[in-house]
Amino acid sequence: MTHTRTRSAFTLVELLVAMSIIAALSAIAILAYPAVTNQDKVRSGVEVTTSSLKLAQAMAARDGRPRGVRLLVTANAAKPRPELVTELQLIELPPVFVPNRTPLATANSLTTDQRVVFTYTIAPAGSTSPPQGTITSRDCRILNLTADEAVQIVAGTTLILPTLGSWHKIIAVGTPQPAASAGRFDLTVTLEVYPDAQLGAAIGDPNPNTPQTGAVMAGTFYHFGVYGTARPLLGEKLIPLPTNICIDLGISLPPSNASVDILFAPNGQMIRGVNNASGQLFLWVRDYNKVATIPLGTPAQLPAAFRSAGEMQAVGIRAGTIGAAPITWPDTTNGTYPAGQDPFFFARQELSGP
Repeated sequence: MTHTRTRSAFTLVELLVAMSIIAALSAIAILAYPAVTNQDKVRSGVEVTTSSLKLAQAMAARDGRPRGVRLLVTANAAKPRPELVTELQLIELPPVFVPNRTPLATANSLTTDQRVVFTYTIAPAGSTSPPQGTITSRDCRILNLTADEAVQIVAGTTLILPTLGSWHKIIAVGTPQPAASAGRFDLTVTLEVYPDAQLGAAIGDPNPNTPQTGAVMAGTFYHFGVYGTARPLLGEKLIPLPTNICIDLGISLPPSNASVDILFAPNGQMIRGVNNASGQLFLWVRDYNKVATIPLGTPAQLPAAFRSAGEMQAVGIRAGTIGAAPITWPDTTNGTYPAGQDPFFFARQELSGP
């Protein structure tokens, strides 16, 4: 006859071993949890930012009018610095104000109608600093405006040139000057970005062997319009980023210590939010509770700051393309970047495509 012995319980040693394994796994999970949570929150902040920008793009296409997102700089006791943006706001441009409302009647009206005139100054032949053929100055004037039209064109308004298919934020306006026509005024305006590429050959061939020199009349446009300053989109609530997650405008590119408006034209192209020649904008998304400031101006301090900062991402915009990528780390010993790289190196690659 065969007897089968069965175990009714674990031994004390087995229980102790199992408890030790559970404790070790729990400790590992506790150590990893903050890093995983931080990573998820930063990525959620990136998702909120990119989805808000894409929503504004879609609304601009749907409505046939510029729409965008305002990155709000606000004082908050919880934030170390105001330029750490924690809220976004959907915005719009009001209906277009078009100074030139009537078609040209006669050849004589070419000198009396409202118009936009671009004049460029080119370094002369033989110049070495700057090199000959280099654009040394850009001048944009809006001519023959009525007094009512002139006062409506202020810093923050947007100039649209349908002939070029371009939009330009006006960042400064000169004092109105009397025009050739009685009761009319001329304005000199400074644009955030000039239409160098669209004007092309009108500016002059940059070939150093045959450069244009001196003042060059690059273009005159009778068909133009001006949009007023951006305003919040009626009925839309503020869009918060996750707790402690911010867009750090102080180290974004270009940097800013004031609220930034990012606007899209109906064709999906970004028309505001960038004042550098590259036509690109990069937003630095991070957890400000981990590190109050990222010391970009002090490379020796960067490695320690990056190690403490946790996950950091860049949201990039180029023309109508929106993308995101991790912030590029500097050299971990001296905090410098190789030639041709900066914190937004990966983001630039993301925007450039395969």
